[in-house]
Amino acid sequence: MPAYLTFADVAAATHNKDLVPVVDEVSKAVTMWNDAPWKESSDMLRDIGGREGEAPRGTWVAVDEGAKPNKGSQTKYAEELGMIEAWSEAMKKTMDLSPHSDEMRWREDKRHLRGIGFDLEEALLYGNRTQNARKFDGFMPRFTKITDIDGIAGEEELPFITIDAGGTNGNGMSSILMVMWDVDEGAHLLYPSYKPDNGMEFTPYPYRAVKQPDGTIIEVAYSKYACTAGLGIANRKSVIRVANIDTDPATADYDKLEAAIYDAFSAFPVDYQSRVQMYANNRVLSSMRKAYAGRVVPARYVDSVPKNAIGDVMFDSFTVRRCDSMLNTESQVA
Repeated sequence: MPAYLTFADVAAATHNKDLVPVVDEVSKAVTMWNDAPWKESSDMLRDIGGREGEAPRGTWVAVDEGAKPNKGSQTKYAEELGMIEAWSEAMKKTMDLSPHSDEMRWREDKRHLRGIGFDLEEALLYGNRTQNARKFDGFMPRFTKITDIDGIAGEEELPFITIDAGGTNGNGMSSILMVMWDVDEGAHLLYPSYKPDNGMEFTPYPYRAVKQPDGTIIEVAYSKYACTAGLGIANRKSVIRVANIDTDPATADYDKLEAAIYDAFSAFPVDYQSRVQMYANNRVLSSMRKAYAGRVVPARYVDSVPKNAIGDVMFDSFTVRRCDSMLNTESQVA
């Protein structure tokens, strides 16, 4: 069992039994959202903390000398949480056609819940509060400039490390995201403090008569699902993006992609490397299978199998998880 809270654990901790099957449906078709550990935010709609840079270091001293306090380097941050809401609608006459009308209504609710799962994982990857202030900031908007393995671009140290896979395809490219999940030292998801049911809600409302624009009246019922969440990254070297991956066989450079993957892995601190998860979409994985024949094989898990593990592969010693929320239409990162 993991030593952290998953999305399902956060729901179970509310002791609201209605939320558990709801969260199961939300999680059915997503990958990265299921892998992430969760942490309570410091405030209701934001989390304030410090992002680790260099560790504090000591000072060699003589017997009659002291040393100055050293805090290392930390960057203060405030991560805003976002709220998503969805409603499903059920018409009573339609539901009553089934001998199990409640089950039929739940089937309609499940369609909306799975869609919410895609919305949440897409926000985790591409959420950008500059473009939509209602969302939380995801991973990709933080990685806006190519760097070396130390996060240096020119003479500037950037907050995050982005390795170039060499693609220049104007029709769109993709990425591999390498993540060390950890609530204290790495990337993690945030649920709001002080909110009922940890910021989750599922309410199936009863049927009621609703007057339509043409004057007719029908009986309908609505179900509401809401979730409040955010992303925290406690160490700038806990998440690394391999950007500019061209999946067009006519223009792709797989030698550069291989070198970029190994560069990215070497950028992680040694104690993080055994805990790194890699994510790529189906087109990147398909390209890798063809380009690195014999080196890309189905992943085999020994101790525990993560949710939605079908489609995961091994590339050399790396496990790459399939995440279909990652796009093939990313712009080039320069």
